[in-house]
Amino acid sequence: MTNEEKKLLTDIIIGISSIDDHLEGRRVLEINPAIEISYARQIVDLRNKVIHAYDNVNDIVIWSVVMNHLPKLKSEVNILIQE
Repeated sequence: MTNEEKKLLTDIIIGISSIDDHLEGRRVLEINPAIEISYARQIVDLRNKVIHAYDNVNDIVIWSVVMNHLPKLKSEVNILIQE
C-alpha cells in the first residue's frame, strides 16, 4: 500500500471518529428543549438507527440526508450560534 493510500484511509478513520464524537457527545436538545431544530426527532431517530441497527440502514436514505438535509441543519445551527 502506498503512503497516499494510507493517508486517504487514515482520513476516513478520522472522519468516522469525528462523526462518532458528534453523535455521542452533543445532545443540545436535552440541555435546552426550547431550541428549535427542524426535524429534530427524525435526526435523533436516524442517529439511533445508524448506531444500533447499522445492518438495516439504507444507503440511499443516508445519502439523501447528507445531500438534502444537512445543509439546512447547518444553516439553522449557524443561525442559532449567532443569536
